[in-house]
Amino acid sequence: MWKTDVINYDSYNCFQFVTSNIAAYYNCDYRAMMLELWGFKYKPNHYPDELIGDRLGLCWNGNLHFRKKLLLYHGLEMTYVPLDGLENNIIHLLNIELEKGPIGVYLDSFECSWLPYYQKLHRPHAIILHESTESGYVGFDQFCDSSAHLFQKLFLSGNVTGLLLFSVDQKPESSNLINLLQESIMWYKELQTDAQYLQFAYDLENNLCILNEIPADPTKSKLVMYLKNLSDDYFNFIEFLELLADITHHNVNQLVASVREISAEYAQLRAYLIKNRFLNKTPSREVIHGGLQRISDNMGFVLRGLTQIIGLTEGDYLFESGINT
Repeated sequence: MWKTDVINYDSYNCFQFVTSNIAAYYNCDYRAMMLELWGFKYKPNHYPDELIGDRLGLCWNGNLHFRKKLLLYHGLEMTYVPLDGLENNIIHLLNIELEKGPIGVYLDSFECSWLPYYQKLHRPHAIILHESTESGYVGFDQFCDSSAHLFQKLFLSGNVTGLLLFSVDQKPESSNLINLLQESIMWYKELQTDAQYLQFAYDLENNLCILNEIPADPTKSKLVMYLKNLSDDYFNFIEFLELLADITHHNVNQLVASVREISAEYAQLRAYLIKNRFLNKTPSREVIHGGLQRISDNMGFVLRGLTQIIGLTEGDYLFESGINT
């Protein structure tokens, strides 16, 4: 039996939905994992006509080791198990793991009929499974209501691409929130995150072809999808700031206000682009520039505030506030 109320915040992505609920199941906090959301990912241009949306990515930089450290700060051990080539063993594996406790299961959104990306975009989607029955598995999905749903064995046997396994572990003595924050900022610098953002800003202002980026059905647009992800992820980062305030007793109110503005600017930019697409209008370069500049200014402000909390100097993060076009 599932023993807690289901957490289903509108801003959570599927991984956050799965992890927050399983953490609550084990009576663990999970807010440190929101530290991984402070970032930006924009890939280099590999061919002349590549779309801006194809180059965008999630804020998370893909560092599974760091993600595990963030959760282990709360005493929650997480293991990702890819299932490529194990299709014949999926049901057997699910049965074994569910005997230990609830698990996360990754599916391809393209094959999930209840999702807005069904038959539109290939994108990993995670659900929770917590009980096995003769006909399937009982679990939860963030795109459904908070009641339990039955996922058929036949569907899962052909569509599961990976597992998220959880267990309660002792918090390492060396685990320190300030050290984790410092490591995150160093990753931010090493990945040249500010340069990636500035290149995205330049391309969005100067190279945007809205008819190519946003089709008649916006749910097929990666640009629209990732702008929503960016807005949501920065909003969720506030949970880490609240944890930081709880642990260090620093006043983070101004940082929270700036992160809220970043989130709002991404949401407004997304809505503005969709509106112009439906009106068959060319988006104003000045409007786009203004929003991107405000995002840049707020990112610089928050990074300066975080580095002050952990005692780094400004030269240790080097965020280039300001967009040159």
